Amino acid sequence: MTYDYEIYTDGSYLRRDKTCGYAAVIKCNIPDKEGIKSERVIYGKVTDKELVDMWNVGGEIKAVEVALKYCAENSFNNIIIYHDYNGLGFWVNGKWKTNKPATASYKALVNQYKLSGMNISFQWVKGHSNIPGNMLADQYANYGRKVPDNAMLTVRLK
Repeated sequence: MTYDYEIYTDGSYLRRDKTCGYAAVIKCNIPDKEGIKSERVIYGKVTDKELVDMWNVGGEIKAVEVALKYCAENSFNNIIIYHDYNGLGFWVNGKWKTNKPATASYKALVNQYKLSGMNISFQWVKGHSNIPGNMLADQYANYGRKVPDNAMLTVRLK
């Protein structure tokens, strides 16, 4: 199946200072008016204590949440999310139980977007394996740990 939008997500956590970051790389496979297939990164610091306490997994969850919100606001409906943490897909498809409030909320949010008509698929990719979108998400998730609280930054790459 071909997807109109590819999203690569990642989270980052540094034990030394207990900071958590997230990033979502959103690649559009549909050319805009100028014939450009855009690509952007949304990244920031995770401030929700429950997510921070989950270390990089909290950043992974936040990245998907932010990406889906962006897609909904821009009427992006046919998307695939590439992730290097299995739980992101397994919680949604029921393969893993949602034992924490944050994972239950995450699953409910994804299902809410699906019920609204968004076609969302999940695909695991091996982290740190030179997949460009995944490597970029990893890099920006690290940057996200360093931005001011509650700041969300967007960079248009092309």
